[in-house]
Amino acid sequence: MSFKINNMDIFKQAKKEKYYSDDVLQYLRKIIWILFVGFIPFANAGTVYGQTSTIGGTITDARTGKPLDGVQVQLPEVSGTSVTNRDGRFIIANVPAGTYRLLLKAPGFLTKDTTVAIGSAFSRILDLSIVPDFNYRADSHINALRLAQAQLYARQKKSTETSHTVSSAQMIRDGDHSIQNGLIRMPGVHAGRRGELNIRGAGRDMFAVTVDGMQMASSTPSNRFTDPGSISSALVQDVEIVKILSPDIDANGIGGVVRINTWRPIGNREITVNTGGMANTGYSTYTGLGSIASLNYSERYRSDFAMAVNISYLRDVDGFDALDIDYRALDFGSGYVDVVPRLVPSMNHNQKDYFGGSIQFLFQPNENSSFYAQALMSSNDNSKVSHSYNYLTGNDWINQTTTGNLGGRGSLIYDASLLDGNDLQFTVQAGGEHRLNILKVEYKAGWSKRKVDNSRYYFPFISGNLNYAVNMDDRTRPTMRITNSPLLDDGTIDRRFQNFQNLERVVDEHEENRYSARLDMSMNLSNTRIKFGTSGLWTSKGRGYSDEGISTVRRYDMMRFETVPRGSYDVMNLYTIPWIVYPENIARFITTNKPDLRINADNIIKRSQIWNNNIFESIYGAYGMAQMNFGLLSISGGIRMEYTDANYEGSKVLFNRFDSFISSEDTSATVGYMNIFPNAQISFNTSSNSNIKVAYSKSIKRHHYSILTP
Repeated sequence: MSFKINNMDIFKQAKKEKYYSDDVLQYLRKIIWILFVGFIPFANAGTVYGQTSTIGGTITDARTGKPLDGVQVQLPEVSGTSVTNRDGRFIIANVPAGTYRLLLKAPGFLTKDTTVAIGSAFSRILDLSIVPDFNYRADSHINALRLAQAQLYARQKKSTETSHTVSSAQMIRDGDHSIQNGLIRMPGVHAGRRGELNIRGAGRDMFAVTVDGMQMASSTPSNRFTDPGSISSALVQDVEIVKILSPDIDANGIGGVVRINTWRPIGNREITVNTGGMANTGYSTYTGLGSIASLNYSERYRSDFAMAVNISYLRDVDGFDALDIDYRALDFGSGYVDVVPRLVPSMNHNQKDYFGGSIQFLFQPNENSSFYAQALMSSNDNSKVSHSYNYLTGNDWINQTTTGNLGGRGSLIYDASLLDGNDLQFTVQAGGEHRLNILKVEYKAGWSKRKVDNSRYYFPFISGNLNYAVNMDDRTRPTMRITNSPLLDDGTIDRRFQNFQNLERVVDEHEENRYSARLDMSMNLSNTRIKFGTSGLWTSKGRGYSDEGISTVRRYDMMRFETVPRGSYDVMNLYTIPWIVYPENIARFITTNKPDLRINADNIIKRSQIWNNNIFESIYGAYGMAQMNFGLLSISGGIRMEYTDANYEGSKVLFNRFDSFISSEDTSATVGYMNIFPNAQISFNTSSNSNIKVAYSKSIKRHHYSILTP
């Protein structure tokens, strides 16, 4: 068995950029060569033992015929142990001829204790089943949920990683119709009021997202964040958060990695249909009702070929009230006191329409080889609306509770904003797995594409020349009352006096393609498992951004636009927004009244062109790691190296001191750098169902594209 590696481009590039000396480059070259060829003396090690055999097979659920993940397969007399993978398959090498006791153990199933006769110098195939340990005559939904969770627990228990997993069945039962909502319930995950995720306290959105082990393209134009909430929970089988990155995982995720696993082909034909609905009664007037429907189909057509198809639709609706308060300290002659220069209550509601599907083909010609090809597509139409009432004092204070010192410098702004967007993404990948005696080889290659189109509209309706009386009896809920303008009987301002003349439209589009490939090899030697491999990730990204400041020839008051039939809304049952305007109607106003609109071309260039960029980034990785087991104690460690080669293209825009456009020119920057990431973990099993883990790891959060672009 021999291996050849051509075109060591990462080292050539590093030399060209002169980031490392020749001595360091030669040293790194030797490390990677060792990773690839170091296993050669062991690749055929099984042959030196003489009369031994390799046994393998598939473990299934006796009731459903589904392959089971995480089943422990043990031969106690020879200390032979294996754990089934997601396809229910296992293998134990170097077993001497004889008759042995065979144990099958899995959470949620009865332990199976049987015997197996093993001959010499051949592979024995064992297809066995185990029986669930709870009553299937009970509610089928509860049983399915318990079985799904038991499978996930088994996988988590066998894993050397520090992780938490939740199944699709669990998320749907809890009403978590997007992956993001399911993640919020998991330990160590915090969420902001707009759904921003913070894992392990590393900071908002500081994590990576993969689909079946392949990194997804980012969902935002200026940074590397991938939104897991853009995929329906009905479209996946389970979701896992890996909190400590081992060397075989790409290192770009300080908070960890969110692994999304799609539906896989199972044993016999299975069709699952799920339908439902939802409502948020506080905001249903604005959002309507939500709904969900999904279809899962899986079938094994032959003993060596299976296919799974999933289709899902989801309309997810939600809303929330918010209150923003600005405080400031002023001295009116008797010491500093707090004042409130700005008070903004708001009502926000979202509507998301998800449509997606996935397909997977699995080919298993024999017990030692398998091949797969799969694809996932998801489209998310998103509408986010915000209605806010901005009380602005203009810092025209007479005392702590009264404004009007200079007379009428305050204002009241009803701000209606709309984000109308589409997020289209898909992933395609293919790979395989082979067992060559004690050596296991896995490989995969894939393509992830994402195209995001967002249009944002901001419509401020303004009433000016106002004075306020401020009530601060409750510091967390201060209120303001207009004192110098006629009000309606309900205490609100007449909407005929709220006008807009300036508005803003932002169009933001970006497209990203990610190509990835990886090769992983592992082997079991007595009580030690060795794993090593290499990977490549190539990213290209382009952004088109336009921020238009638009003014109208004449003023328009709020009476011009259609309002929500209910009329008003009370934020937190305290702050009244008297008129709720449909933002869609104002957006339509822009397209139907173009003769009345003026757009400042210089302003567009100044506020837009510097955000347009192109990104080309390549990341090459190599790693080696080992795990040793000593009874209840497990020790593992390793190292990962990544070389990054990137080119960033942007624009340089010049303006004079009068804020007039002068010129624009393209500019670019090229970088190359190496990172090394060590890892060490210790795990101690305190019982059959619990363990204690201590880990050290190093990872990286690469800068946002907006910072790297010149």
